[in-house]
Amino acid sequence: MKLTPFDLQIDSKLFSSDNRTRTPSVHLTDIIKDIEKSIGHDRNPRAMGDEKLELYRTVGFLWEDVLTRVINQERSWAVPGLVRVGEIEQDGIWMTPDAVDFAQDPPVREEWKVTWRSMARDLESENWHWFVQCKAYCHALKLTRANLRILYINGDYRPTVPKSQGYAIEFNQRELEENWSMCLQHARSRGWLAKDSLPKSSAI
Repeated sequence: MKLTPFDLQIDSKLFSSDNRTRTPSVHLTDIIKDIEKSIGHDRNPRAMGDEKLELYRTVGFLWEDVLTRVINQERSWAVPGLVRVGEIEQDGIWMTPDAVDFAQDPPVREEWKVTWRSMARDLESENWHWFVQCKAYCHALKLTRANLRILYINGDYRPTVPKSQGYAIEFNQRELEENWSMCLQHARSRGWLAKDSLPKSSAI
């Protein structure tokens, strides 16, 4: 037997259920990353290059695709299911929620994550940026409930095996408004948005 290794290049976009071109403007993810940088939090402490990060993104898109199929599989054609709403805009900030489940009453935001961190760690403090993002999406979509579905690649490391976990979250309006105000103020302080811009309704 002759075994010859070869490079396997995978473009994460091939696995994305929502592969529309991102609008060139201010995006929520950029604001959150900049907030984290300003407080000394580094999500990429090993300084991995884009080639390695691309593999992480690919796993994330695969998880999105699996969840879309699983959640929708038992539903009747007459019942609305998951909708990938694509890009939405609020007060000059663009964002791309994973999905909204219109089969629920009222509709529920769906947020899907893949992580190599231990599920034994405190969820909110360890993944602060997830909750900032989730609250911002809910605010823009005028929703208060969200389902967070996480694939922990290494589980809780006792033993190191994959585990999936879901969390139902319900926010109050004050939480959503304070979170959005923080994002707006940070973007304005960087000169990314007009400082005198007024909040307006979201556009879907």
